[in-house]
Amino acid sequence: MRLNVIHRADPGPDALEALQFQLGEAERFKLKATVLVSYGAFFDGSTLAYLRGLGRSENVELGIHTHGLACADYQERFHTRESAFYYLSRKRKAGVLKRLVELFHETFGVEPCVLGAYLLDAWTQNHIQAAHPNVEVVISSCFEEGVKMYHGNNHAWYLFCDGGPWGPFYPSKQSALCPARDEKEWNGLVALPHLNRDMLMALTSRDDYFSSHPVNLFRARINEGSDCPYLYRFIDEWSRQTEVNGYAYYSFFVSSPWLVDGHWAVEDVAEARTLYTSALSYLRTRVDAGLAVSESVLETGREFKKRKRVGDHDQCHWQDQLRQSGRELWWHATSEYRATIDLNAGSSIVDLRPWCGRQNLDLGPDENARWNGNYPFVVSSELRGGQKRCSQSCYLQVGEHRIALIETGFKIASSGEGFFESDEREVEIGDTVVVVRSRFEFANDGCICVQRVLVESNSDLPIRVTETFRGCVGQTEYPEDLSGILLRLKSKDGVEVDELSFAYESRRLESVGIGEAEACIPSLSTLIRLESIDERSTLEVQEGVMFDPFFELSVTKEVNPGESLKTCLRIAKLES
Repeated sequence: MRLNVIHRADPGPDALEALQFQLGEAERFKLKATVLVSYGAFFDGSTLAYLRGLGRSENVELGIHTHGLACADYQERFHTRESAFYYLSRKRKAGVLKRLVELFHETFGVEPCVLGAYLLDAWTQNHIQAAHPNVEVVISSCFEEGVKMYHGNNHAWYLFCDGGPWGPFYPSKQSALCPARDEKEWNGLVALPHLNRDMLMALTSRDDYFSSHPVNLFRARINEGSDCPYLYRFIDEWSRQTEVNGYAYYSFFVSSPWLVDGHWAVEDVAEARTLYTSALSYLRTRVDAGLAVSESVLETGREFKKRKRVGDHDQCHWQDQLRQSGRELWWHATSEYRATIDLNAGSSIVDLRPWCGRQNLDLGPDENARWNGNYPFVVSSELRGGQKRCSQSCYLQVGEHRIALIETGFKIASSGEGFFESDEREVEIGDTVVVVRSRFEFANDGCICVQRVLVESNSDLPIRVTETFRGCVGQTEYPEDLSGILLRLKSKDGVEVDELSFAYESRRLESVGIGEAEACIPSLSTLIRLESIDERSTLEVQEGVMFDPFFELSVTKEVNPGESLKTCLRIAKLES
């Protein structure tokens, strides 16, 4: 696991004292540190004097951060009260970046190689690469901060960037949350997340409660004074991703306001500092055990380029660390999509972001997206009515008895590069008991193959197995207009059998044999296709109604014990 210990230099004597404490602890545990200098800190003489001294240290790296715009120099130059860099106009973003780089050069005699931010859209990243080529690595987004964070912060935290990668990646020139397909599409930077998140709680809760920022855990009140056993399990779970993914990254980033008196979430600063130190101490034990490597942010970016190619996939197997319930998720990302499978929900896809469409999410008053940087979903069980309402899942039927596999919990039995297989579980369908397991295979071309295996049964009766994709379009919890979506059935040679244009009329189309059920979504430039590979199967498409605003694709087949239903879900760019 590659470990970054990151600090932000802010103006003021309290912030300086906190930074000195942080760097002193990093030095005590022999961990490399990166300090990102905010705009206002460049006008604090004491802070600058201290930072100049750090510039001679081999274990401390300096860079810039777009935070701290509420200072006189910024307001005089740019004539705005906008304090969020990511919501500035293009002209002002370019001006602020130019000013930060100038200030850094004037202070330290070199240009920065590392730039931190809460959110950097595609235009800004492309501009950085072109105008400031010394910058190699950027902290570009806060993983899964969107409507849940907004509601949880009393509707006052205007940072929307759900739906992106959870680890380091090569950003696309077209859309900042999408990994590039190839070198030509890559913008030239390595993008890192602002903090690691609990990959289960990020799905179901506010992920700022459960992150690699140890004092953030005070928000969730899951600490025990100055201790937090959950934090150490969290670190170990991220370390374990090296076995799952071949690469793991850990961002330990705590800004100074959390470690001085006055922060609303911290009742006892001494406890916060003790937990901060304990976390660094534990990370040191991981380094000593050969499970982590302490690096500067620049070193991490360069090492990432050695280990991962543009277009490689990323996967994460996360087990519940907060409640230790046994619940497991599998996250998978390619250049075409990001999918989340909940083993506890019958091995169902519960979140799907179709990156293939490369939605432009540039932000600011002169952009189409304005404030909303959430990447659209076509499946989100958490935001759209639960797992039976919005997911890809499976149903089993014998006679009149029909059950949803979502009601059965599974665990991962085996996994590897681009696949996992669940364990076997008994499922009761009336008087029939069936042993079921699932296998998922992920391809970089946008295809997810799902196999539902009926291992054995206490009956010779055939079992009707239906793989169903229930999707929609959304960036928040509110329904959006599905008009214009085309639902189609095609034969095995790709010839169109029938189609309907979504009009909330509850219409259904059906065909038999090898073929495809698909949804063409022009607003996302996305094609969602469920492919059948068995002549005995039945394909259906169905539109929803206003009170049930989803489209549905399904493949059904009668399966005997010992057989399986295999379907392929294809997520592809919709060609105009």
